[in-house]
Amino acid sequence: MAIINCPGCSKRVSDKAGACDHCGFLLSGQDTDSLARQAQIQRKQLLNKLTSQQMTAMLLFVVGIAAAFYDWAEEGAMPNFLVDTMFTPSVLKIIGFSIMGLGLAWYMITRGRIYNLKRKR
Repeated sequence: MAIINCPGCSKRVSDKAGACDHCGFLLSGQDTDSLARQAQIQRKQLLNKLTSQQMTAMLLFVVGIAAAFYDWAEEGAMPNFLVDTMFTPSVLKIIGFSIMGLGLAWYMITRGRIYNLKRKR
C-alpha cells in the first residue's frame, strides 16, 4: 500500500482507496497514465481559472487608477445621481485608491498562486 497525491486535490491518499476522501475523485479502475492525464487536465483548468482572475484583478487596478486620478472637482464631472450625496470628490478619490489597492493585492496573490502551481510540476 502506497500513499499517492490525489489528481483532483493534490492531497495524500492511499492508492488502494476507491475515491479520494477529500474531494471525491474516483481513483479505482484507473491506471497510472489515466490518473496522470486527469491531474494534468485539472492543473490546466486551475491555471486558466487563475489567469482569468489575474486579468480581472488588473482590470480592477486600472479602474481604481482611473477613479483615483480623475478630476472629480471639475464642473459636470460627477454623475447627476452622485451630486447630492455624500460622495464628494475627495471621498471618490479615496474609493478609487481603495479599489486600486484591492486590485493590486488580488493580482499579487493570484500571481503567487500561479507561480506555486507552475513550480510544483
